[in-house]
Amino acid sequence: MVIFLVSECPLEMTRHLVDTIDLEHVLPPRRLLSSVNMCAVILKQCGALSGTDGLYYMLRVLLCVGANVKAMLMQRSSVHAGYLSTISKVRVTTVETLTTFFQHFENFSWDKNFLDSIFEVFIKPSLSKMPVECLQHPTPLMKLLVVWSQIPR
Repeated sequence: MVIFLVSECPLEMTRHLVDTIDLEHVLPPRRLLSSVNMCAVILKQCGALSGTDGLYYMLRVLLCVGANVKAMLMQRSSVHAGYLSTISKVRVTTVETLTTFFQHFENFSWDKNFLDSIFEVFIKPSLSKMPVECLQHPTPLMKLLVVWSQIPR
């Protein structure tokens, strides 16, 4: 995973993670959740101090976690039923952290590959479920789309 974390193309990195996942050797969902929570704290407390390279690295970490979650949910029938709620919580927390990132760093210079990988990892798998999930309350994905719509670029 570390080799592809420093890969130049985030889209290639996430596709590789999704295609080559081995459910017997993935990080436990709670550890993934802790990683996302730590990223959220780092972004809120010292994200502006980390510079462009630090922010890109944090995005790569979030994309790696998201790619792992996407791959686990694609193989849902092979995942232990007790882990599914935690895996869904990781997905929700990762999307919330991305939303916070977009809110705080509106003027960040976005690379097209990063945006494509965010779409492929987080938005595309959940897009078909949005009409059903958004009936009761706005989902984190809907909140992300609202934040995107408010950014003038």
